[in-house]
Amino acid sequence: MLSPEAERVLRYLVEVEELAEEVLSSKRQIVDLDTKRNQNREALRALQQDLSLSEDVMVCFGDMFIKMPHPQTKAMIEKALSHLGQENCPHPQVSEAGNNFGSRVVSCRAVGGF
Repeated sequence: MLSPEAERVLRYLVEVEELAEEVLSSKRQIVDLDTKRNQNREALRALQQDLSLSEDVMVCFGDMFIKMPHPQTKAMIEKALSHLGQENCPHPQVSEAGNNFGSRVVSCRAVGGF
């Protein structure tokens, strides 16, 4: 059995560790969503530079490539990009993760005494 002081220290360390894990999880979510948004922007830009609208383009879905009509592919990427948000209008998930990230960092600093 642990002494009351040791139990208090253990609870404190567990709380700090949980808050730090939440901060890292939020940060990873923000980075993942931003990466996905940037990849969609790159794909859309590549389609805009391609002048041959009549040809089919190869689109990657997970681990397979599918040939799709150029206009349909462009519309699909534009729709995905609008869901992820534009440069100046972040996606609700990114915004929510960013808001949570700030509050979690503050909580972690308060508990950790930083």
